Amino acid sequence: MRNIAAVKIALMAAILLVSCSQVPDGVLKPGKMADVLTDIHKGDAIVETNSRTYQNDSLKNVLRQSILKKHKIDQATLDSSIVWYSRNMKLYVEVYDKVLENLDNELADARVTSVGLKKSISQTSRISDGDSVNVWTGAPSARFAYGSASEFINFHLNSDRGWEDGDSYHLSAVAIGLTKDSPRTIVVEYSDGTVEYVSDSPASDGRHTTDIYLDPNKKALRLYGSIRVPVSAGQTVFLDSITLTRERLQPMDSVRRHGQTLLKKTN
Repeated sequence: MRNIAAVKIALMAAILLVSCSQVPDGVLKPGKMADVLTDIHKGDAIVETNSRTYQNDSLKNVLRQSILKKHKIDQATLDSSIVWYSRNMKLYVEVYDKVLENLDNELADARVTSVGLKKSISQTSRISDGDSVNVWTGAPSARFAYGSASEFINFHLNSDRGWEDGDSYHLSAVAIGLTKDSPRTIVVEYSDGTVEYVSDSPASDGRHTTDIYLDPNKKALRLYGSIRVPVSAGQTVFLDSITLTRERLQPMDSVRRHGQTLLKKTN
């Protein structure tokens, strides 16, 4: 088993090394991007687990700035990198595979000791049955002000016993104060190595929902994505009632899948 794991790590490293040549100046290279996102996910989990301690935005910002300082980057570089990767989905998928591998390895080695953090990363306590259920694991609301720690909300879910072939997922939030395009992306990875994603960019207040319909003929392994909320000087934007609703296969879902983009992962 260790030999297999070593081969997988070596293959992933080779893929990321080749991918580096495709990344422009000013954007974090794939390996670096994966390491930064790994720490950001761990930091977000700490905030969720210790919500009373991190009620103040300034404390959240201190945590985020400590992550940036550790990796010797600034927020502008991180944000521009996330934007670039979200427009280059093949590399985005490769980077995210590495992020999940990093998190899984840390759990396996028992280096992450927080029970709440383990729960957030592994999703093992989020197993839910039923025809319609909210599987959002983050905070139900978020505030974005000019100069905040980040313009992004990231999320990911690993397959559990509640998943069924052909499920659909609906990312929804109420925007207040939104005046610019707010790009959203949802990605699903399948066991056959294919990836499917949807993107849209609402630009006005109100409830907006982004939908992805899974292929009923494939086994889904994981689902992840992001919401970006750009903010101008002097502006504050709120996202409220954030949900990610999973629904079972419906008769018209095959038609609704036509607007989705299918990619083949690089192996």
